[in-house]
Amino acid sequence: MRTIILILVTVSILAGCAASAHEVAAPVEEARYAERVEEKEALPTAPQDTEPPHKEEIREDGFTLSPSEYAEVWLEAGAADLGAYHVELQYDPAVIVVEAIKTTPAKALSVSPISKPQTFGTGRTGIVGIAPGGVKAQGRVIVARVVFRPIAEGTSRLGVTVRSIKDSAAKDITGTAGIEPQQITVTKQ
Repeated sequence: MRTIILILVTVSILAGCAASAHEVAAPVEEARYAERVEEKEALPTAPQDTEPPHKEEIREDGFTLSPSEYAEVWLEAGAADLGAYHVELQYDPAVIVVEAIKTTPAKALSVSPISKPQTFGTGRTGIVGIAPGGVKAQGRVIVARVVFRPIAEGTSRLGVTVRSIKDSAAKDITGTAGIEPQQITVTKQ
């Protein structure tokens, strides 16, 4: 019953993030698969992530993104079971645009983050994630990796705003969100 409520809440959150039934169907199928997982496991926190630190690289197009071409979105919700979240990412679309939103290397949640690709060039992109049955979230939990594509030289500040965080019973819980790094600088070689 809690999983059904969580899925319904997630679908209502997606109404602002997904434009068609097709965009909603895939995450619901992933959620049905994930609800078969019976054991709740503690989510890895930021220091436990296995990826190397941010690294500056020169791209084929000659652009360099510093300190990296990606940023990681994190949530902190105290000791509550994390059931679902909806955050909004902000960036300067004159300098960078979103190329992809991926799961983290540690796969903190059982379902990949959901977003609407049509918003990737707008400067504001919603990101939704669900964890059917909930998972223990202690400390900062990295929930998404955002890969950026350069548009022009300059610096873009990055921000993230919490729209909602739900526990495993689909009840609102308080929490904070952030992003690392907090800005990306683009230069051309």
